[in-house]
Amino acid sequence: VKENRISAPSTYDFSQKLLGQQWHRRELIQPENEYFRWTGPNNRASIDFWVEPKDYCIRIRIINATSPGLLDTLQITINGHPVTWNSTDQGVVRIITLDCPQRLIKANGLLRLGLRCQSMISHQQAFGSDDERLVGVAVHWIQFDDVEQA
Repeated sequence: VKENRISAPSTYDFSQKLLGQQWHRRELIQPENEYFRWTGPNNRASIDFWVEPKDYCIRIRIINATSPGLLDTLQITINGHPVTWNSTDQGVVRIITLDCPQRLIKANGLLRLGLRCQSMISHQQAFGSDDERLVGVAVHWIQFDDVEQA
């Protein structure tokens, strides 16, 4: 695992292997030709990273949500510890930013990023599609930066 550790600056996108739970299959964004994934069907998604233990500034690009209200109440954890996030954006497309202090990273470098939505509804109910999957938020990428570079 050590040779696969992330160090800042680094960006994870869903073209890469996913180590996590409660994510739907990746989908392609056009014309960008890049991938994203919806959280679901459970309301608690997680993704694991192995990082060099230090302080990070993490940015997450959300490209859709079942509602702006759902995104407003999104809860994020690092290794089970709730963290505060912020965004200057409104609506369902946002870049959210959070600090990850080194003390939240496991001794072996594990950083498990958790996203908890208050509720899940079908894509069909949210957007009028024929897609019956239960979804929450659509994540485009996750970026790790050194705190002083953020």
